[in-house]
Amino acid sequence: MTAGAALSSVAWRSASMSRRGPRHPMNEDSLLERPDAGLWVLSDGMGGHAAGKLASQTIVANLGALPIVDDIEVFSDAVHNDLITADRWLCRAAAKQGEATVIGATVVVLILREKQAACLWSGDSRAYLFRDGELHRMSRDHTALQEWHDQGGARTAAIPPAENILTSAVGSGDRLVIGRRNFTVFRGDRFLLCSDGVTKALSDTAIQRRLSGALGVAPQLLLDEAHAAGTNDDATAIVIDVGADR
Repeated sequence: MTAGAALSSVAWRSASMSRRGPRHPMNEDSLLERPDAGLWVLSDGMGGHAAGKLASQTIVANLGALPIVDDIEVFSDAVHNDLITADRWLCRAAAKQGEATVIGATVVVLILREKQAACLWSGDSRAYLFRDGELHRMSRDHTALQEWHDQGGARTAAIPPAENILTSAVGSGDRLVIGRRNFTVFRGDRFLLCSDGVTKALSDTAIQRRLSGALGVAPQLLLDEAHAAGTNDDATAIVIDVGADR
């Protein structure tokens, strides 16, 4: 567990865990915890593609190296631009290995400044807010399935697309889409960043139940339950608490 909030009068604490999928030779998820900088990042290397671990590590390392500034809009812009740069670099690296090569990863980022928060993402790694006992999804998946729902597919009885078809990810070779959302933070808020190894195995109700416990054990409980539910994917969870004023 790590703690700190050099840029805020509000205390932030976080805990994390990442676990290799039972059928994977390596864990392609990468994460960054920087409570001292009000920055948390989770990136999931695209399974089945070349060098997914390289992609997720590159994204996390580049974001971790950004100069930290107080202004949340300025820093959010820097994160956005850095993801565009990473996308171009990964696409060039993939092109050198062959036309069919993809080196990509999803990403979700949480930035906290005083009582402001910003969330940025591309792909299906998610951000949740757990407030007053209720779970709220703060990101929106960039997937064909989400687009199907948005277009009313469930109402027309159309056949849904496979849930693993991404419509955007860093380095995917397609047009990069970066979601962004700003909102107000309150004491007692708890955030969750997680990869699809968690969300494809667990319902929102199950996630909410596991987020109700102590910070230090919440990531492990989420991963244990995802494993018990039969996930075959790498699974990563970062839980962030907004505490009392300093």
